[in-house]
Amino acid sequence: MFATYSCHSIFDHKGAWEVIDGQQRLITIYMLLNALGLPTFNLVFESRPKSNDFLAQLIANGKANHDDPDFHFMSEAWAKIKQWLKDKNNQDPGFDLEYKPVLWKNVNVIWYDIESTSREINIDVFNRLNIGKIPLNDAELVKALLLSKIKGRYKDAVELTMRQSEINNEWHRIEIELRKPQKWGFITGNVHKEYDSHIEFLFDLMAKNRAKGTAEQKYTTYLWFEHQVNAAGRKPEAQADMAIKLWGQVKDAYARVNSWFCDNNVGSDTAIYHYVAIF
Repeated sequence: MFATYSCHSIFDHKGAWEVIDGQQRLITIYMLLNALGLPTFNLVFESRPKSNDFLAQLIANGKANHDDPDFHFMSEAWAKIKQWLKDKNNQDPGFDLEYKPVLWKNVNVIWYDIESTSREINIDVFNRLNIGKIPLNDAELVKALLLSKIKGRYKDAVELTMRQSEINNEWHRIEIELRKPQKWGFITGNVHKEYDSHIEFLFDLMAKNRAKGTAEQKYTTYLWFEHQVNAAGRKPEAQADMAIKLWGQVKDAYARVNSWFCDNNVGSDTAIYHYVAIF
């Protein structure tokens, strides 16, 4: 496991690093390090000094405060982190001992140094960074939709987490396979669209959305999946069943194109491979 968190544009200021963009990431990492009892850095809120005392007290005694928006979101984040660690340790005693070295050694922060002490320039940099945020693609939206909707069938939190992890693992395996150059070239043929997530190609096929790329086609694949879920009815159980069914169809679609490629099929008839390649 290796993760990189990017904190955009930080510059040296009076012996400290002034964060232009990336505050939420740093606060989350700061809280996680404290929750695990690991060494951490210091945070100072220049424009909201009350947040300095509150964050210190929150970590020290866990006392939440919802009177202020900043206090509210910090309280919620701290509670989520503490509960997550508690749940993980209940499921796997000693989880935090295994997680500490992973977090400490395999998570890096990449920053961009803006060589400026001008407040106007730094504000302009912040605005440019946030105005042009990279939008989510259809694959990420579909994944969030399916994982959120299946909870209607799982009342037990542990069982739900296990099912979501199972889908995540299946997703990851499919994505890895579709990224193999020969297989990807065989499946996509003369498709000219570039896919950040290759599994999105399967979603496009299911949604019969073969003309993506124009402004009018934005998120239409995701909207097709959303429509299928909503059409199942308003009951969470019905929507969960549809989400599970759709994921099953995704796996079936992958299995079909994978069989055409004759991958992992010992003794399979390669004629299908050549027929598909021709057409």
